[in-house]
Amino acid sequence: MSGLKYTLVVNHPESLTPVALLVGEPVPSWAEGMVRADDYEDSSEAPAAVQGQPDIGDGGEDQPEPYKGVTIPQLKAEIEKRNESRSEGELIPSDGNRPDLVAALVADDSK
Repeated sequence: MSGLKYTLVVNHPESLTPVALLVGEPVPSWAEGMVRADDYEDSSEAPAAVQGQPDIGDGGEDQPEPYKGVTIPQLKAEIEKRNESRSEGELIPSDGNRPDLVAALVADDSK
């Protein structure tokens, strides 16, 4: 499978905690119903249960992009600041591209 076009943040169905589904990583089976076919780089390679679903949009077309105008160094600095008081298992990932960094911060904001 070709993977996702972009990073998505979804709530885990059991713990209800936000989970970032990263570009290029496989989509866990529990999240397949939350990902639309057009979220994949090649929608024909989406799981069969997802193919044929209509594009319903994300419902957030009018919402502002979180962290719009914030540079990558500023995003990394914010993550570093938040990670200072955290244990190893609670660290926010600080690697990846801008969408990955924003998704990590948005997931942390919703905690």
